[in-house]
Amino acid sequence: MNKNFSKQAFLTLLTLLTLLTFSNAEQVTVTSQYPSPLGVYKKMRVLEDVNLAVSTGSVGIGTAVASEKMHVFGNVWVSGPGGFDASGESAFVYLGSPAGGLFNYIGASRDATRSDLYLMGNKSIVFRAGPLGTNLAAIVEAGNFFIGNYCPTCLPAREPTSPLHIWGLDRWDLVNTEGDFKIGDSNYRLKIGVAKSGAGRGDVRIRSHSAPATGGTNRLILGSDTNDTLTISGTNVGVGTLSPASALHVPSGRYFQAENSTAGAPPAADCDADAERGRLTIDTTNNRLYVCNGA
Repeated sequence: MNKNFSKQAFLTLLTLLTLLTFSNAEQVTVTSQYPSPLGVYKKMRVLEDVNLAVSTGSVGIGTAVASEKMHVFGNVWVSGPGGFDASGESAFVYLGSPAGGLFNYIGASRDATRSDLYLMGNKSIVFRAGPLGTNLAAIVEAGNFFIGNYCPTCLPAREPTSPLHIWGLDRWDLVNTEGDFKIGDSNYRLKIGVAKSGAGRGDVRIRSHSAPATGGTNRLILGSDTNDTLTISGTNVGVGTLSPASALHVPSGRYFQAENSTAGAPPAADCDADAERGRLTIDTTNNRLYVCNGA
């Protein structure tokens, strides 16, 4: 009886010592393939390739419920060698399949004074805000920047063909809308709109606009080199003046010049309808001005 009891006690003591030994272990090194152990790990270090969730399931970092193949709750830091490498980036995040080079990447480069971010798309880079098909902007590989309803499947109808291409939303009404393109703020701005439908399709409107009670001039001024050449103010146009007082205002010291015309009265067919009333022509040979008075 005592012999059996002693043997049982010895086995029990050996089991307790074994459990205590493994419970106090802080590091386990596995040097060969080992079935994936289930458990909670405080720290894990892997020196070679790791394949996770290769068939089903997801990988969660910072979360116990992964909603995608990999779900990270928190910040992600990606870094690479310091300084520039041969292609100018020091760290990459690749998106897509490497087969045939059909992939995109996000890259970062840095040196002692600056840090740059690169977005590289195999064909284009598309920024989307809102539902698919609305409020999109894209940069395509030709170096052109597109703003508007970018539709890759609609090419070439919507393929950007200039460095800045604005698709436009038919906002030709510059009184009640902000147009297709605007520079400025809510008080002072330039608006441009293009009509793409209706009876006026093809019309282009350009307007300067100041909010009421701001004291803005609302002048649209075109110039060349250092000169203000043409001023549109209200319903008046000035050539060489910033303050036109008439529908067409040419100030003193400036000239209106007409090319030499055929001597004598203009053909009768050029002034035989009321719609032609007010036409002017100058006979520079005989110093005469002809004014059409209609039918």
